[in-house]
Amino acid sequence: MEEPIYADDAKYLKKRTKGGAIDVHPTDKALIVNYEVEATILSDQGNPMVGEKKESKRIIKLKNLTPDTNIHVLAKEVVKKCSLIHPSKLAEVEQLLFYLQNRKESTLPENYVGKKKTLSDKLENPNIDDINETANINDLDDYAEMLYEDDIKTKIRGSALILQLARNPDNLEELFQNESIINCLSRVLKEEWNRNIEVTTNIIYTFFCFSSFSQFHPLIAHYKVGNLTVQIVEFELKRCDTWQAEIDRRKRGTMDQGRRPKTGSKKNVEKTPTKLSPEDEKTINELQKLIFKQEQLLRVAFYLLLNLSEDIKVEMKMVNKKIVSLLIQALNRDNPDLLILVVSFLKKLSLFIENKNQMREEKIVMRLAKLIPHEQEDLLNIALRLYLNLSFDSIVRSEMIKVGLLPRLVNLLNNENQRIVSTCILYHLSIDDSSKEMFKFTNCVELLMKMIIESPGEHVDLELVALGINLALNSKCAVQMIEYSKKKGLRFLIKRAFKFKDPLVMKMVRNMSQHDETKKFFTDYVGLLGETIQKENNDEFLIEVVGTLGNLNISDIDYEMLLNEYKLVDWIKSMLQPGNAEDDLVLDVIVLVGAVCNDDACANLLSNSGIIEILIELLNAKQEDDEIVLQIVYVFYQMIFHKSTRDIIIKKTQAPAYLIDLMHDKNAEVRRVCGLTLDTISDYDEELARKIQIEKFRYHNSQWLEMIDGSRENDIRNQMGYGMAERPMEMYQYGYSNYYQNPDDEPLENYLAVQDADAVTLDRTYAPVDYYHTETIPYDGRISPDNMGGYIRNDGDLEFYDEDDDHMLEQVEMRNTQKNLHESGSNGNFNARGKGDPRGDNYRGNDYYENEIYDSRNRNPQPRPKTSNRYGVDSSYYLDDPNY
Repeated sequence: MEEPIYADDAKYLKKRTKGGAIDVHPTDKALIVNYEVEATILSDQGNPMVGEKKESKRIIKLKNLTPDTNIHVLAKEVVKKCSLIHPSKLAEVEQLLFYLQNRKESTLPENYVGKKKTLSDKLENPNIDDINETANINDLDDYAEMLYEDDIKTKIRGSALILQLARNPDNLEELFQNESIINCLSRVLKEEWNRNIEVTTNIIYTFFCFSSFSQFHPLIAHYKVGNLTVQIVEFELKRCDTWQAEIDRRKRGTMDQGRRPKTGSKKNVEKTPTKLSPEDEKTINELQKLIFKQEQLLRVAFYLLLNLSEDIKVEMKMVNKKIVSLLIQALNRDNPDLLILVVSFLKKLSLFIENKNQMREEKIVMRLAKLIPHEQEDLLNIALRLYLNLSFDSIVRSEMIKVGLLPRLVNLLNNENQRIVSTCILYHLSIDDSSKEMFKFTNCVELLMKMIIESPGEHVDLELVALGINLALNSKCAVQMIEYSKKKGLRFLIKRAFKFKDPLVMKMVRNMSQHDETKKFFTDYVGLLGETIQKENNDEFLIEVVGTLGNLNISDIDYEMLLNEYKLVDWIKSMLQPGNAEDDLVLDVIVLVGAVCNDDACANLLSNSGIIEILIELLNAKQEDDEIVLQIVYVFYQMIFHKSTRDIIIKKTQAPAYLIDLMHDKNAEVRRVCGLTLDTISDYDEELARKIQIEKFRYHNSQWLEMIDGSRENDIRNQMGYGMAERPMEMYQYGYSNYYQNPDDEPLENYLAVQDADAVTLDRTYAPVDYYHTETIPYDGRISPDNMGGYIRNDGDLEFYDEDDDHMLEQVEMRNTQKNLHESGSNGNFNARGKGDPRGDNYRGNDYYENEIYDSRNRNPQPRPKTSNRYGVDSSYYLDDPNY
């Protein structure tokens, strides 16, 4: 809007200013006030005709702001003098001034050398030849005609003048309306971009000015400037490689002009540097100038693409054009202004896993390592943030360790401006156990302990304490923490943790206590831990205290005295009651019980207090929590080794029944600890050993039996012909044996009895008996029914027989038959169905289904009744058995 048009009608112009957000200046001690100006032209009747809005900023410099300045008074003065700030924002201004007053200046690590460079806020004019004239918006047509001239200098001048206008945001709208100018620029860029680097740079810079505002992005897309820019970048990078190779070749040639060995000598040519020839020196200088100009072009090109990538669809198109590879190639440059754009672009792209994977494959970790550290603070910070995005990948973390980034990142802990992002990267590196081991070769632990212990305020920075928690999991790092400041590190940490009730610092202490090398240093603090358990109300802090005490399972601690002195038995029982504590605390209490049960007196004290019954009830209540189940099983494992508690567990509780069922738990660790516990129980109780072995055999052979069941039933159905699917009951009635005969032509009833039994007998005429003998056949599932056919019971023992020895077979069968008839009380009316058995026709006589009802209509026995809990344990199966 041109002001002279409305100079005579100023009364019809309405202007309104609206204040916006307030922020602090990134480098100076100043406030930035954003505001909006709205100008409206009114008609004679006062109705708005034309309106325009413009956003602007005002910088309020605070030269007199010092550490002793009264912030409240200064804030009032700022609000009073600046009409753009509403009085209601006084509190916000005070807060910003307080931040500026306490903001510290940038500091560099101790190993930094050189002066700090500042990065320019705007792109400098890329044209090497200065244009001394000032561009005029009214001469746009003349500038466009210059682009059509054959003289290269005229083209450079015309493009530079148009760029001069485009750098003023107020002119962009008028340039946008001038379609001929945009067409001219896009045509020259498309047809002549590879003829002169300066013209190309000026035109791309002009489009970059448009790209700074989202409303002009469709214009750039219409002329396909983004696609052409990617092609230009790719070409320039390849051309730069050629130039650099030429420079290296000419420099290398001077090394070959040194002294040569004498004739016949076997010595290599000595490469001594000599002075460059005038021709080589001139060529190298020209190429270096071209490289410098090219860096200006690459900078504006990448900046243009970065602005266009605000649209995710446009960014995807760039990725398909291999923009990631081009950016990684540009990392070889040394220009900080160019590098900060490249790294910023890569950081934006690294948010997507596909781009991250491509960066990893193209060795970005190694290429980026040269920037850590860097004297340019902004470049260093953006490079660290890119590393932080990449460090979520375990492979990238491993590569960062290999290229030697760990000690460099540790040194950056001294730089306050880079401390947070460096600590976050170190935290990611400390996740891997193999990387934790590398921290002990740096001074990271020492710096970390210093910052945690000397941290101002009640709480330590989350990033620092998180790194400390991870490193404390490594025994070598934990020892270094304890040995900090002449072995006072542990005392300082415990003192800080208990002073501020900081659960995170206490968690760090807890992790330190789990190593065999460090447990001895905690003996002096056992009393403090026990006293805190009784008095502490902060559950988060209490969890870490209980966990720390639970880690100290060493003989140097008298746990019996600790339990009695601080009355911890009642407290433990109270915490294990359902609903009295959260699951994390319950878990740590169980761990503590497992630790103290290592002592015989403590185990006896806890078992007599009824802790085992409470744990069994808890096992039912928390049946889906694998961690709690595992720790309860471990408590039983610890108690089994003490005679007094072992007798209680085996004879007075249901624990063995639960453990037998847990042998097949889905959690591998639960199965392992449960198996160890049951193996120990088997050594002390023969009856339980028998039941345990039977359960093991059933588990190992259940799949085999199911397969045999299914395949033989299908064979029977096929032989019986059609209609069996509709008449399943007939399979088990009178007509069934006529359709199937086993290879020995034995009756079907005998075949079914043999199939479902757990050992095979050749006796066809005596009542079912106990086919198992625990001293002869192992119960661990190693012998399947197929391989047990060679065994026969001989007067109570299962012996292997030879099929050719008919005499032995007849004697054994006759003796077994007489014995069974005598035991059953039969009068001779005995058959293969066991009808001479006083227990009746519905009794199945094998050891697995001894107490189960056999249904003649079904080949499979009815399952044993299960309880409603997770483990399906029927305590009467074990406790109501008179033989138990």
